[in-house]
Parts: sequence; C-alpha cells; structure tokens
Amino acid sequence: DRELNLTFFTFGEFDFNHDGRPDPKGVEEVNAIISASDGEVASQLSPNVNFVVEGTEIKQPAEPGADASEEDRQQYTQTLQRYREYSDLKNQVQAMGIPVIDQETFLKFTGHSTELNGEK
Repeated sequence: DRELNLTFFTFGEFDFNHDGRPDPKGVEEVNAIISASDGEVASQLSPNVNFVVEGTEIKQPAEPGADASEEDRQQYTQTLQRYREYSDLKNQVQAMGIPVIDQETFLKFTGHSTELNGEK
C-alpha cells in the first residue's frame, strides 16, 4: 500500500546473483529499492521500524590453527566481528518482535527478483 509510510531496517549479507558470495553493495541495493518504493530506511534498529529485511546469515568462523598465516588470522578476526554484529542485531530484532523478511521474499514482493538476479 503506497499510502503507508513504512520504515525498514536492513542487515546481513545479500547475494543477488546466487554465486555464494555477498554482493559488496547488497545492503545499499536493498535500501535503494526501499527508497524507490517510498519506504523509509532506518540507519539504526528501533521500535519505529515496521519490517527488517535480513540478508544471508553470517556464520561463526572456525578459529584458525596455530600454523595459520597472519592473513588468515586477520580474515578470521574480521569475519568474527561481522558475525558478532549480525548476531547482536538478530537478537535485538527478536527481542523487539519486529517482523523479518528474507532477501528472496523482499525481492518478490517489490518486483525486483528477476532484475537483480541478472535476468530481465
């Protein structure tokens, strides 16, 4: 309903072309769709959010072994930080009872599913 002014919050990683890797600008693309549909994008999670659009779950990484390279350790630290941020947000969303929409459902409801998958 275009008469409703809905507020959305997005988090997680979005993989529009289904190659198993998150798209670097996935959240920005989802936010652009929301804005183009006259929705409001919240920069922070709050009780004023009507819906959360959740990307792919970020899994907890396995800790590197003692013989891991410095690069592997840095990658682990970065992934662990993203995992913790994702988990914290997911817990907050659940505690607030805000409805969650996954990537595919969001794209279908907004009519962008095939367009963002590389089809026209």
